[in-house]
Amino acid sequence: MRKLLKKNRNRYLISFITLTLLILSVSVKPLVVDIMGKRVVLKTLAIDPRDVFRGDYVSLNYDINEIEFSKLDQTIKENYI
Repeated sequence: MRKLLKKNRNRYLISFITLTLLILSVSVKPLVVDIMGKRVVLKTLAIDPRDVFRGDYVSLNYDINEIEFSKLDQTIKENYI
């Protein structure tokens, strides 16, 4: 009887440790990104459209997405026109 109780206690302990390690491992990736990551700040161009069916919402456009036509390569300009 004691062997059975000791065997069950070990199973519970192993399952508890396994679940604890699994839960802790979920937080490892965000912590590594916070510690070793590089912060990137993008300028946004806010567009605040109003739609009858969807209501009020915000659509963000980033300044990095906008390219001046004069800065494009000549081949791209020829294909665009």
